[in-house]
Amino acid sequence: MTDPRPVTQWPGGDPAKDAARVAEVIAEREDAFNRGDADLFDRRFTADVVVVNAAGRRFEGWAEIHAYHAARLGSRPPGVHTRLTVLASAFPGPGTAVVHTSQLLTTPDGERTTLGTWTMAERDGEWWICSLQQTAVAPQG
Repeated sequence: MTDPRPVTQWPGGDPAKDAARVAEVIAEREDAFNRGDADLFDRRFTADVVVVNAAGRRFEGWAEIHAYHAARLGSRPPGVHTRLTVLASAFPGPGTAVVHTSQLLTTPDGERTTLGTWTMAERDGEWWICSLQQTAVAPQG
């Protein structure tokens, strides 16, 4: 029996090319975080972005999230680094991406992981982050 439910992937477009391009956006953010560069870190957010961080704080709009990141990245202690990994990406329609990530944050006090769900939109050949929801992963053990 064939499953009658549709798949997320839009049948048009070039999913491999689009997946590589959205992965570049994620990699750019990893590099920007590790350099402490809030301007680069937030460069790909849309003006009306909505972000919910792993602590449950909600930010609306580029100015609000950028002010938060500028303060946090500008004062982070030495030895804090992150690694972002794209777990999956899907393209449900033209110029639309849903990306799932894992983020490992390493601090002098240890490591913690968050999972992220990103909604991205392509505008004029560039991919932009429209929304981001992060969830802390409970320690195992």
